[in-house]
Amino acid sequence: MFSVKKRSCAALFTLLVIASGLSVGTDAAAEEPDPIEIVQVPIDDAFARIQQVIQERPDWAEFYGGASADVEGGLLEVFLTGMAPYEMREAIRLAAGDVRLRIGVSRFNQSKLMAEAESLADSDPNVAGVSVASNGDGLIVNLIETPAARSSDANPYVLEYHTTGPIVPAVATRQNDSSAAPGWKSGARIKSFSCTTGYAVRKDSRDYLITTAHCQESGRTATDGAGSTIGTTSGRDAADDQMYISASAAAPRQYDKAWNNTAGVYKNVVGATPSLANTLVCTSGSYTGVNCDIQIAYENH
Repeated sequence: MFSVKKRSCAALFTLLVIASGLSVGTDAAAEEPDPIEIVQVPIDDAFARIQQVIQERPDWAEFYGGASADVEGGLLEVFLTGMAPYEMREAIRLAAGDVRLRIGVSRFNQSKLMAEAESLADSDPNVAGVSVASNGDGLIVNLIETPAARSSDANPYVLEYHTTGPIVPAVATRQNDSSAAPGWKSGARIKSFSCTTGYAVRKDSRDYLITTAHCQESGRTATDGAGSTIGTTSGRDAADDQMYISASAAAPRQYDKAWNNTAGVYKNVVGATPSLANTLVCTSGSYTGVNCDIQIAYENH
């Protein structure tokens, strides 16, 4: 399932921003403003500016612990290690603009926690997933089975262990996507291996759809809900859980509304924004339809 942001729906890792009120072949009337959207959008924009500031100064990365939002309170929190330079703090305050900002203290920087998360996930087959706490204080680890005599003391980077139970493959796709203009879209069914089409991308002058690496291996044929061939999978990256599907036509569109909506309603993807803990997103799946009551609990899972 691919997450979509409340701006009018947006998406995962770098959240893709979706334009409101568009359906197949026609421009619909503008949607009523969402009260949550009115509050959240300035926070999202401020966070994007702050990330840009940090990216432009690689020497500041070692001090960045994470960020989260209190949407109802209109507050953006950025967490830095105690040794973060004054210049960095001031640059973050300036980038926040008129948004309420609180700079807190993190135990670790995000780069270190990401490295520890990958190491832990690779070394323990009982780990279903590892997330970096948004405040930079450690890792949240999801285990497939109940931990035996485990505690956070065993690993100084682990804040919490949770048990998820056995992993069950999820099917979350639209049913009848096709190559008809404007082309295959995200959130649609991959019938041949029961998975989801992600966003359209262009690589080396060719159109592709993104999907998840856990769906299938490279070199497999992906078919749509009607059984037509989309293309062949390639570039499988298990670490980032993504791979490409070559496509004769792929469109920057995201399916919207109910899973069984016969109108095939979709929205245009118009941009991207970073994900931010505690902000609201929408998810779009073939059996779930669109659900906009999702809150980002952890980033970098």
